[in-house]
Amino acid sequence: MANPIVERTYIRIDGKLAAPLSAGSGQDEKTDHDMIRNQQGQPFVPGSSLAGAFLHQLQQLYPGLEDRELKKLFGTSIWQSRLIVYDMTLHAAELVIRDGVKLDSYKTAIDQAKYELEAVEREVSYTMRLEWIVRADSEKEKEKEAQWLYRIIDGLADGRITIGAKSNRGFGKITVDRVGYMHFNHRHPEESRKWLHWSWDQLSMGSMWERGNNQLPIPRSAPSATTEHCLTIPLAIDQTLMIRSYRVGDQPLDYKQLYSGSEKWPVIPGTTWAGALRSRLLVLLESFFPPKNKSHEQIVDELFGASNDKKGDGKASRILVEESVIRESRKLPVTRNAIDRFTGGTIKGALYSSEPIVGGHTELVLRWREGSAEGLSSKAIIGMLLWVVKDLQEGLLAVGGETAVGRGVFKENGAVQLDGIALKEESFYFREAAQAVEKRIGGTFA
Repeated sequence: MANPIVERTYIRIDGKLAAPLSAGSGQDEKTDHDMIRNQQGQPFVPGSSLAGAFLHQLQQLYPGLEDRELKKLFGTSIWQSRLIVYDMTLHAAELVIRDGVKLDSYKTAIDQAKYELEAVEREVSYTMRLEWIVRADSEKEKEKEAQWLYRIIDGLADGRITIGAKSNRGFGKITVDRVGYMHFNHRHPEESRKWLHWSWDQLSMGSMWERGNNQLPIPRSAPSATTEHCLTIPLAIDQTLMIRSYRVGDQPLDYKQLYSGSEKWPVIPGTTWAGALRSRLLVLLESFFPPKNKSHEQIVDELFGASNDKKGDGKASRILVEESVIRESRKLPVTRNAIDRFTGGTIKGALYSSEPIVGGHTELVLRWREGSAEGLSSKAIIGMLLWVVKDLQEGLLAVGGETAVGRGVFKENGAVQLDGIALKEESFYFREAAQAVEKRIGGTFA
């Protein structure tokens, strides 16, 4: 054999979904985006989808860092992949349907812009399996490839690597609970004989995965700096909140707050946050940086993306907005009459019931990666996001439904954190944002 396999390492990763996960089948028979299923009708994530997500997101997180070795690990048109990624198994998966609708700047639904998406609910357990092969001609690259494996598992555990569709709006985040491996050195005949009779069931799981520890057969090197930044904003609900869900089952309600995890947690989807942040940033830009022109929308599109319904190509969102889980809230059943705005009296037959939540606290988590030299700098992005965050903390920006009756108002609930450290010198980032906008639109701060 000209280029024999000299080592094999099998890696198993166990954990839970930290957010809904959707991997499309392309069939779209039940919803606009059906979850892919196996022959037994169970949802899963194909290994090809996982491998593509790992490669693409590693290239974004570590641009230019030994990219040639990374491509060899995942394979090219010339090199066979040395990392085999098996299908991701989802255990006792609970499927849910999420509704969405595109709103205009007045929070009015756009005609024919409603969609349904099928996803696996959060807290579902998963198993992910990897097989890493070392051949005779790649032994010198073994240590480098091991560091990429560490980066993959660390990225999954930290939420920097996500899986499936709508990952820029909070889907596809997972936890890494335990990692186990089995290593075979084929230089020794007895190891090869063991491999012939080995199965995944014989692999024993290790301790809890800890970032920075050596938990694979090759030691870690010094951690590599990534291009990703994370802004975390702790918020408290001032009074009530309503993110509408019309899937009320047998309950005598017209609609209720959206829940996740078998109605265990009230949530604010990433799409809701993104729409509110995008709309408010555009208002701020047009208000404080006249004259109004297309440059304002171009700045917002660069951060939050642009759909294909505009002239030109669509643009992916640079800002990843995580889904927020609300803690320590309670339900508040409400029955109301619709009021005639002209007479001030009730409208006949317009009695309806809803169930918002009261109180509670949550975190808004925003992630982004360094862009090209022509794009907005991270300092400018931080400043623009802080403009909107200030409105959120002061109760000037309401989120969700029924905001006209006081719902969806937030207040500050702790220090804003940048990459895990309390943010200081906010005025510095405000200046950076203002200078970046002035440079783009050719105007000055009003």
